[in-house]
Amino acid sequence: TSFRIGLASLTNAPIFPDNPTFREQIDDFSSLPGIPLRAGLQGKDNSGSDYGSYIIGFLEAPETGNYRFNIASDDNSALFLSTDHLREHRKLIAFELESGAPLFGGARQDQRFSVPIALVRGQKYYFEVLHKQAAGGSYIQVGWERPDGAQEIIPALHLAQYPLDLF
Repeated sequence: TSFRIGLASLTNAPIFPDNPTFREQIDDFSSLPGIPLRAGLQGKDNSGSDYGSYIIGFLEAPETGNYRFNIASDDNSALFLSTDHLREHRKLIAFELESGAPLFGGARQDQRFSVPIALVRGQKYYFEVLHKQAAGGSYIQVGWERPDGAQEIIPALHLAQYPLDLF
């Protein structure tokens, strides 16, 4: 089971990253009747077994200041953020090696919460989220703590599509 939930089983898959079996754009407007809105930087709940998610794009800070990022998932996940708009400057800032903790709470905050990261309003920052699901319930959520202390899932309003994605 540990192989099935490890991120290496995603990144070593022959179809990763250029040949996904499914693509979708994250936004705040894709609600279907009777299904709650899934807003911001998060995936679908309970989307199946033995799958991986690779979310890439840009984020833009609504104000200049220090942000702390948080990731929560079932099963494993990792969050990378660049110091600018370039992929090659990305660094691992938060990760989940177990599962089930709520965003902004629960166990393993030392690995799931980033150190404060200075962002400048209007500047784009490249990000990547890797998520690997084995079996059972599933979710992936990425949030931030803004300079004013407010915590939220990163709204789609502050996300932009990665240009090389032919969605």
